[in-house]
Amino acid sequence: LGDVYKRQVRDYLRVHDRAAESYGKLKEKLAVLYPDDIEGYCDGKDAFVKALEKTALDWYRKNIEDRKIWKEK
Repeated sequence: LGDVYKRQVRDYLRVHDRAAESYGKLKEKLAVLYPDDIEGYCDGKDAFVKALEKTALDWYRKNIEDRKIWKEK
């Protein structure tokens, strides 16, 4: 992830508990499956992370760039 995407994903996960929980559970599962295989661990996260990046970027563009989310609170 690039720095911009990292911030967008971080911000998205901070306000979307279910997505954060799903990501955490996936990471825990992969850590058990691939305790000594970082490539297997990363490969296991790949599809989820790509979908998460897209979702977070769409959310960011819709809510953060125009500050809608901050006005709602």
